[in-house]
Amino acid sequence: MATANTLDRIFSVDYKSKIQPIVSVCTWGKGLENLRRPRGVTIDISTGDIYVADSGNNCVKVFDCNGKIMFKFGDEEGEGKMNHPDGLALCRDRILISQRTDCILNYQVNGKFISIIGKPGKGESEFDYPRGLTIDESNGEVYICDSHNHRIQILSKELTYKTQFGQENLKYPLDVKLTKEFIYILDLSNLCLHLYNYNLNLHKSIISRGIGLQLNCPYYFYIDNSNNILITDYYSNSLSIFNSQFDLIYKISIGYPTGEFIEVEKYGDAIEVLFDVLWNKRHRDKVNEQSLVIIKFCQLCVDHGKTISAKDGLCQFRVICSQSLDLFHSVVEKFLNYSNEKLALMHSSAQTRSAQEKSVMLDLVEIVPFMMVS
Repeated sequence: MATANTLDRIFSVDYKSKIQPIVSVCTWGKGLENLRRPRGVTIDISTGDIYVADSGNNCVKVFDCNGKIMFKFGDEEGEGKMNHPDGLALCRDRILISQRTDCILNYQVNGKFISIIGKPGKGESEFDYPRGLTIDESNGEVYICDSHNHRIQILSKELTYKTQFGQENLKYPLDVKLTKEFIYILDLSNLCLHLYNYNLNLHKSIISRGIGLQLNCPYYFYIDNSNNILITDYYSNSLSIFNSQFDLIYKISIGYPTGEFIEVEKYGDAIEVLFDVLWNKRHRDKVNEQSLVIIKFCQLCVDHGKTISAKDGLCQFRVICSQSLDLFHSVVEKFLNYSNEKLALMHSSAQTRSAQEKSVMLDLVEIVPFMMVS
């Protein structure tokens, strides 16, 4: 199995032998052999070629089975230019790609652009942040996680709208897979795996909180020929393997835990990830959890002089805290105290500090007081 992780690498994992990742493909960057925030991964079974949605570089990159780069596509100017590609689904000679601009791109597997499917909205063949998708090989129908519309849309083999389902139970679906018996849907906000029958009725939901799947932030998943379920976990950077009865068989750790970009001195990426959490709609109702995120976010901004990022993050947190202004005020006070401590340390430090560094720190202390007004 090939899987992406937050250190911008693709790992090949022999999960049946219970060993750690055996191949690490790529490192962070903008070059042909580099990745930035890889998302969906799919494999052409006929050739062994690995297709990776390189979200940060706005393209799909194709590697051979040994991890050697072959080619990329989607970053050329024109109608098929990609914008943060996410989910991938490959069937025979075509590959479908979901992306942040609320549409699906239709390409040949050789990278030749064919067409765009859908547009932003809530209607038929309209999307709000489409994520994972899959193709039914028996009839060519396409199942798409229309994440922020909280539904699954089904398109025909000709990529025209057929039907939709799941609005009653789904909340930010991330990925979808098919077996002979069921449609499996990974639900991020509800932290569960839903099983629907092909009459599009809910069969059951497997909850991950406490007893069950035991996941923190599931992102993508895969079902093998033995109906084992493999789920990647964004926060713990792990691959969990469950049997068909949803019992945990074992877990493989892949790289550093999410958010630990600091250990590899990728501070800008750490700040960006935390800001994405603050911005994402699915976290809006988790105010106490978000307060921990914003505190860490502000500390990183102070440490690395990101004045504008700190202000933007606090403005976003104020929106989240519209009904909990006391919590917002508490977070702002902690931010100001931390900023003042860093500024005092800078003044007393024996190390030489540039005027620009001190100016940045002063800006960080001065940008916030207007937010304290409720």
